[in-house]
Amino acid sequence: MARFILIEASPWRLADGTVEAIRLAGGGARPYNHRGFNDWRAGVATDPLFVAALGFTVGGWTGGAVPQIAQLVFSPADSAYLAQLADDFLWIGASIEIRSGEDDLATPVYLMEMVGTVAAVAIKDGSLAITVTDLSKKLDDPVIKATFAGTGGIEGVAEAEGRAKRRTFGIVRNVEGFVLDKAANVYEFGDPAVALTSFL
Repeated sequence: MARFILIEASPWRLADGTVEAIRLAGGGARPYNHRGFNDWRAGVATDPLFVAALGFTVGGWTGGAVPQIAQLVFSPADSAYLAQLADDFLWIGASIEIRSGEDDLATPVYLMEMVGTVAAVAIKDGSLAITVTDLSKKLDDPVIKATFAGTGGIEGVAEAEGRAKRRTFGIVRNVEGFVLDKAANVYEFGDPAVALTSFL
């Protein structure tokens, strides 16, 4: 069987910020006309190896997982095209899709499909190295970004500094109240700037 690898990336053109589809391929046993496109550029050197891990700290397992990471190596015969990819596009954060399968069948079967984002790119030894992370990396970005300043009043005492201003929707039960101003016996159950309808 002839293994193939397909990479479809969507970096931004530095000149005008438009997204451009870049299609790279490697392996296989026939011309690249996969997925209805004929603009694949050969040169993907190896199958990507994805690595994921459980999160651990000095206190033990964090309860989360480290996102899958893989490095793709593209080594085209056309050095000018390699330079164009490196110099003309913004890659960091671009979406990328990776597929791999067997090419000997009348209809290729994808044995692996992954959607992720580009974390880093580098030119090394005449190749473009693209580091990819899966979409769980985006979960590192907190949904609630507003925090207490710890300067008094509705910004809370010093101990509240940096704590997220919680948002509450609908009926919520068993929510712990956090001290906002211990001298005045004031507790916080949500963002003080957003009124709650009632307490039961």
